[in-house]
Amino acid sequence: MEQVAAAKNISLPEAADYAVERIAALVDDGLIEPYEARAIYESIPFYAKGGKKFKNYMEWVETLKEGSEPRRRAQARIDNLGAKIAELENAKNTERKAINKADVNRLFEI
Repeated sequence: MEQVAAAKNISLPEAADYAVERIAALVDDGLIEPYEARAIYESIPFYAKGGKKFKNYMEWVETLKEGSEPRRRAQARIDNLGAKIAELENAKNTERKAINKADVNRLFEI
């Protein structure tokens, strides 16, 4: 996040918001798959301010004080991205089902 904040000349919370919005947009635009977006915050190491390494963004969030504003904001980012990914996965599944149904109809001349 520090790299994004420096490149965009924004605060760390703004950089985290930007990153989440950008990941959601990449999925929405079809440039990455939902599972790839999920991997970004579940599987990729996260480096906090000062360079401390965490297994992922979610592990870092768990270190924040329970009920604190930074933790609420960080958890909201995760929840919002998760909801966006789920929404896009559902849309893809609905589209896939429609395509499959059309293929079956065409195959069996229904």
